Amino acid sequence: MENREAILVRFATALNQALHEKFGEVPSTSRFAKMFNALTSPEDHITRETARKWLKGLAYPEVSRLHVLTQWLALSPTDILAATPPEKATPAKKGVAMPVRFAQQALDALSAHIAVIDADGVICQVNQPWSDFAKRNGASPSLQFGVGVNYLKACDRSRAKRDSTAKAMAAGIRAILQRSLQEFAVKYSCHSPTERRWFVARTTGFEHARKRYAVVSHESVSEENWHNLDFPQPPAL
Repeated sequence: MENREAILVRFATALNQALHEKFGEVPSTSRFAKMFNALTSPEDHITRETARKWLKGLAYPEVSRLHVLTQWLALSPTDILAATPPEKATPAKKGVAMPVRFAQQALDALSAHIAVIDADGVICQVNQPWSDFAKRNGASPSLQFGVGVNYLKACDRSRAKRDSTAKAMAAGIRAILQRSLQEFAVKYSCHSPTERRWFVARTTGFEHARKRYAVVSHESVSEENWHNLDFPQPPAL
């Protein structure tokens, strides 16, 4: 496990990068505190000194304040986990991984609805199409349209209601996270009162910082293609 100093450095790096992307520069501590306070209730207001400590990697925000930052700056947990301090960063070259913010923009450009799930089944990152679909279907903005929600538990609750798709999803994701399966896919229909919709959900896995993650991708397909698709069932875990 990383020590506190390393965590603070990663947070400060991600915060500075997010501010620079949003405003073209990192605001002064007084301006940063003023803008932050305009978004919060009085009990969550910060001082110029608190802003300085966040930006310098000397302090980490409480949960309620961190939530404000993630909403305001589109700062995801993955941004913080993968942030690389400037003195350790290397210029982007062919074949070298691009910055996390670049990766997020690439995910947002895809048409599929994508979520990254950690080893506990919790959603830690989503792309813009996922958020947009959640908004259209009544998801609460307070949940960041899925981030922080335990996807596996949600599937288990649906499974208890005899939802066969949720059962397959839960089994497949667990198999991916436990490394007993490399990838899997399942098709399902999800009609709304005004539209008939068919989807394919695909899941793969990857390792980062010695931790296991699953990537779930939901893609809209035509009714004809949907009927022609056939996937093997994941193991019943």
